[in-house]
Amino acid sequence: PKKGLKLILSTSNPGICFESDGGVGRNIAEVLGRLGAKPLLYSAIGGSSTSSSSGGGGDSIGQAMIARLTKECGVVVSPDSIHVASSSKNNDDINNTHKNINSTRTATYLAILDHNSDLNVAIADMDIFQHIPIPSTEILQQADALVLDANPPLQSLVKAAINATSSTSTTTTKVFLDPTSVPKARIIGTCDELLKCISYAFPNLDELLAMADGWTDTNAELNEAKQDGLKTIKL
Repeated sequence: PKKGLKLILSTSNPGICFESDGGVGRNIAEVLGRLGAKPLLYSAIGGSSTSSSSGGGGDSIGQAMIARLTKECGVVVSPDSIHVASSSKNNDDINNTHKNINSTRTATYLAILDHNSDLNVAIADMDIFQHIPIPSTEILQQADALVLDANPPLQSLVKAAINATSSTSTTTTKVFLDPTSVPKARIIGTCDELLKCISYAFPNLDELLAMADGWTDTNAELNEAKQDGLKTIKL
């Protein structure tokens, strides 16, 4: 809402709207790119049928985002790492590693902030992340680090993490995880197959509580710490 006003539910509110590139994985890729690390981003963008763009290589929002990442941030985006979802039946101009999914949009996230600039509610339209390609085992094991957010399907996260850490060499790829949201953190917390591959995770407090949900002793300790101020908890 505009300065001095509070949100009123069930009606429209005078306010200010901002639009920017985002997504946990994309944001991390941008930071690493600006630091000179040349990260390789695996993601998905919508097909040209979802906007006025007719370039055949993805909708205008997705294409613009990829262009900014590569030209301004030094992020590496290859055809094999980006799935383009399209309703076109003739996709000879699209690399054959791309899947063609009808009427799929580039992911968007709408956040409504309150008068304190704290999140009030958000809508995540991220169905397209079901189609993010999984990097090859060779690429994963050559990497110093694999950074995952929790937007792709759980089975994709598990496969990528296992492939990255299954090398017999002395230098194992480190796996970093951002749980992304409370519902997704809760799912991740029940998957021992994924958790045992994680080198580092960086949840916020609510996501940490969700990941620990069901672990009786740990959950009680976390809830007590939430009341007293979080210190150090060993999971």
